[in-house]
Amino acid sequence: MKKALYLIIVILSMSGNVRAADGSFTVSTIGSSNNTDTIFIRTLEEVQNTTCENKKLLRLPHTDGSADRLFSLAIAAQAQGKKISVEYDGNHCIDNGTVITVFWLDHRF
Repeated sequence: MKKALYLIIVILSMSGNVRAADGSFTVSTIGSSNNTDTIFIRTLEEVQNTTCENKKLLRLPHTDGSADRLFSLAIAAQAQGKKISVEYDGNHCIDNGTVITVFWLDHRF
């Protein structure tokens, strides 16, 4: 019984290492890369709580059903001088950029 309880505690503590975070960012550059098969956004602000090397780079795979919408939203945010708000997993990187899980345009910024 003690071993089973210990294993459950270890497994739960390991699953707690997922770093979900969010932030609002000024779009500096928007692009698409065939090399990494992603949409990318370079930001003026650094992405916090991420293990990815490039702290000013957000990515979303082309295979994600929202990739074209992210591209459009990033262009709109840049054109309007607004920030794009995103949620991301700080442990998930593609080519040194943090992978976006949710995105939106926030009227407050």
